[in-house]
Amino acid sequence: MILLLNTDLIRYKALGLDKLYLASKNSADILNDSFYGSNYLASEIFHRLKEDYRVISFAGGYASMKYRNYLESYLLDYYLINIKDEARTVIDIKENTRTTRLIENAPRITRDDELNFIDKFDDVLYDTRVTVLMEDFDNNISPDFYQGLIDVSNRYMKKLFASASKSTMKLCIDSNVFAMSMDYKDLSDILNLRLNSLDDIVSVVKFMAIDKDRIILIKFNDNLIIFTKDCYYLYDYEKKPFIHIDKNMALLGLAIAFERKYDLDTSLKIASSFSIFNKKDSADFDFSIIKKIMSETDLIRYSYVY
Repeated sequence: MILLLNTDLIRYKALGLDKLYLASKNSADILNDSFYGSNYLASEIFHRLKEDYRVISFAGGYASMKYRNYLESYLLDYYLINIKDEARTVIDIKENTRTTRLIENAPRITRDDELNFIDKFDDVLYDTRVTVLMEDFDNNISPDFYQGLIDVSNRYMKKLFASASKSTMKLCIDSNVFAMSMDYKDLSDILNLRLNSLDDIVSVVKFMAIDKDRIILIKFNDNLIIFTKDCYYLYDYEKKPFIHIDKNMALLGLAIAFERKYDLDTSLKIASSFSIFNKKDSADFDFSIIKKIMSETDLIRYSYVY
C-alpha cells in the first residue's frame, strides 16, 4: 500500500487565444480544466498501474468537491482535510507563439488543519508500506507539520519518501527520512555553499546518505545523481539529449519500486527512468514505457573517495 500525501491541491486551467493584450479585455477558449502537479500525475500513474494506494489531502472550496469526485471514481480510501481557503490555481494562457503562466499564492493552512492532517496520517499509516510526500511549490505550512509527519513515520517504522523544497530541506536532512529528492541549487542555498561541480556535490551529500543510511536523489542541471550509503550513481542518457529531469517523478518511481519489492539496483534504474519519461504519456501510462527507457540508458556506479 502506498500513501500519497497531497499538501497542496492545485487546480489547473489552460486558456487559449491568438494574442494576449495587456490592460484590455481578452476572450479565451478553455483548453483544459483539471488538476496540476506531481500528486495529480502520481494518481494518474497509480490508476494505470493498478497500484494499491490511498490519499490524504488538504482541500478547500470548489476544487475540494471536484477533487472528491475525481478520487471517488478510482478509490475507496481517500481522506480530505477541509481548509477554509480555496485551493490554489495554476493558469496557463496559451497564445500562438508563447505561454504565460500565473500561479496563485498558497491557501492559508491553520495549525488545526495541520493537526487534523497529522491525526489522519497517524490513523491510516499502520498498514501502509510506503509514504510519498511531493510538493511543486512552497506553501503556507509550518515546519512543525513536517516534523509531525516524520515523527509518526518513525514511530511506525515506515518508509517516508519526501521531495525537499527550500522550506523543508534542512528538516529532511536532519531527520530520519528514508529517501529524499532535491535540486542542487536549493541545497547550495540552504547550506550556503557553492556547489558548482559534481565533485562539490558528492563531497557534501555522500555524508548525508551514509550517516542516515538513506537514498538521496539530486537533480544536477540535466542529470540525476543518486546517493546511497555505499556509493553514488550517475544516470547516462546520451541517447536522449533533449530531456528534462524531474526530481519528483524520480522519487515517485523509487517509491513504486520499493512498494513492489524490487532489489536496490532495479529500484534505482526505475527511479532514473521515471525522472525523464514524457509526461504526455501519463494519460496512457504503462510500465512498458519505463522498461523501454531502462533499456536505452545506463546507471553508472561510482565508489566514494575519502
